[in-house]
This record gives sequence, C-alpha cells and structure tokens, in this order.
Amino acid sequence: MRLLILGGSWFLGRTLIVDALARGWEVTAFSRGKNGLPPAGATHVLGDRRNEADLQRLAESGPWDALIDTSAYEPSTSLG
Repeated sequence: MRLLILGGSWFLGRTLIVDALARGWEVTAFSRGKNGLPPAGATHVLGDRRNEADLQRLAESGPWDALIDTSAYEPSTSLG
C-alpha cells in the first residue's frame, strides 16, 4: 500500500505514519516542515499546498493508493 499523508510531522499525521509503517506500507508525508520532520521511514516532501511548484514536485513522487489529509484548515493567505 502506498499512502500519501498531507501533514504528517505532528500530532495525528505522525501517529498515522507510525501505524502505516508498522503495517509495512510505503508512506509519503507532504508538509511545510513547521512542526519538524515525519517519523523515520517515511518519505518527506517539503512544500505548501498553495504553491503550484510544490504540488508538481509532490505529484512526481506518486502515485498512491490512498490519501489522508490531516489538516482541518487552510492557512490564511492574508497578511493582516
């Protein structure tokens, strides 16, 4: 199973990665890296979902069998 996790360096994403790796799955985590790195064994693609170049780089590391998006919000693009 190839799994893509959006987020994955902290809280829920980290737990999902640890569990998936224990099952022998291949895991890719896509995150901005603001809360550290994903657990060892996962492939990390550093990037922001609002950046087209980052999304293209992520797409090049696919395809995946399943996707989990751990984010409950999209970061604001306004500066004030």
